[in-house]
Amino acid sequence: MKRKRGENEEAAEKKMEIVWQTPANPPEKHDYIFRDGRRHVRPYHFEFISHVKNRWAGKTIVDLFAEEFKGRPYDYYVSAVKCGRIQVDGEMVPVSYIVKSSQKISHFVHRHEPPVMAWDVPILDKEDDVVTVWKPATVPVHPCGQYRKNTVVGVLQAEHGLAPLFPVHRLDRLVSGLLILARNATRADLFRQEIEAGKVQKQYVAKVVGVFPEDEQIVDVNVNYNAREGRSTVEVGNSCDGSLIKGKTACTKFTRIGTDGIHSIVLCKPITGRTHQIRVHLQYTGHPIANDILYLSENVTNRSSEGVNADRAAHSPNNCLVPENNSSDNYEDSTKEDFDIDPMCTNCPNLVPKGYGGHEEGLWLHCVQYSGSGWVYQCPYPDWAQQQRDGLAFYMGVRFWSLSENAMLLITINSFTFFMEFGYIAVYLLYATKKDKIPNILGFIFGILQMVLYLIYRNPKKNEVAEPKTQELSEQYCSDINIAMPKLNEGGGNEVFETQYSAKDQTKEAMDVTNKV
Repeated sequence: MKRKRGENEEAAEKKMEIVWQTPANPPEKHDYIFRDGRRHVRPYHFEFISHVKNRWAGKTIVDLFAEEFKGRPYDYYVSAVKCGRIQVDGEMVPVSYIVKSSQKISHFVHRHEPPVMAWDVPILDKEDDVVTVWKPATVPVHPCGQYRKNTVVGVLQAEHGLAPLFPVHRLDRLVSGLLILARNATRADLFRQEIEAGKVQKQYVAKVVGVFPEDEQIVDVNVNYNAREGRSTVEVGNSCDGSLIKGKTACTKFTRIGTDGIHSIVLCKPITGRTHQIRVHLQYTGHPIANDILYLSENVTNRSSEGVNADRAAHSPNNCLVPENNSSDNYEDSTKEDFDIDPMCTNCPNLVPKGYGGHEEGLWLHCVQYSGSGWVYQCPYPDWAQQQRDGLAFYMGVRFWSLSENAMLLITINSFTFFMEFGYIAVYLLYATKKDKIPNILGFIFGILQMVLYLIYRNPKKNEVAEPKTQELSEQYCSDINIAMPKLNEGGGNEVFETQYSAKDQTKEAMDVTNKV
């Protein structure tokens, strides 16, 4: 609901004790509000600074803002100029003032940052000149558009005192995973030189629609990014017909890690680094990222959806931009004591700025590794990528144990899983030998121990009842071996054999049946 503006606004503002922040003011812990699974920023007064571009010159100060920054009504800009919220070269000007090229414009606003997911920013490695973190989805890397404190750099400064930080590579706001940050300009420049020289290898995982081809897929088609629409398209030209290819060269390699018949987990290796390259190349293969609303359809023209609209604002190059009010403010906050209400603010009394629904969850696209000359940094796989990766992990370790009258330790396992254990050990030893790595000794010992205990303590009477249930569990997971095997060939054997869940919980029902005998 649009609020009426009275003549007492200026008087009310004079009574307010306003402290104007600038980019020099660092974020602090108390700046954040956590609510409903989202990290919010307590609204604050901020001075936006910009310089008059050539195409702005000759316009009145009010017309400039009304035409370029349409997120607020014309009357607001008139009032802002009259009361000094908008100034030119540090001076108040009349509403009819004509701006000149290169003049400094200040816009003093009550700033409401869009919310992001309320995840922490875990530090993966912390070295003297490098910090690597697990960037959460929906959080921008650095200040841009409407985001300043709700960024990876801002959170690390507020919660860990890490500053200054120099992001080494790009990672879109909706993408999660490994983010490398240099702690000084010299180290950042060394990374930059390696990246520009093509000496850095990148790996991502994505969850895509359908059954991705088993063989490696190489997509080598140009990518053209349209900044106005905020999306990329592939450009396939034909030199014979003289058609002009607008896009930049782009190449991505894809390897299927696993599939459940509905979705597939795909390892993505971008050779180049174009905007939205992985996303649009996956769309080109016919297997777009399963929750990527921008590329699930080739005919996406409506840019007003809340997720895309927020993404567009996040990447806006002009830090004075106010997002257009294309959607209703359906994320109102009822707790108003957390921040001061500004009588001139078009977002107050709501915590969230207009145009942001606050329901974004992020893309199923995750950066897992960056490597270069003598260095490699990694990030764990996200939960959504584990489903098709953990088949072999079920066979590692002791399946379940129980005290019984006939034996101190009873392992109920049928002949099928007994032989599968031999297969697991053989495959793992072959992998360790091939890759010249030390095998997982603990998992190896557990596997041997399980088979020995099976032979020693096998109780035919108990197994007669327990075997059908164990067989059911075995058949449920044995198909995952074929899914996990491709990961071995990609150098991820250690990850394949990580135990991501409790074997005891997986087989509790079988034990209950066994103990009743």
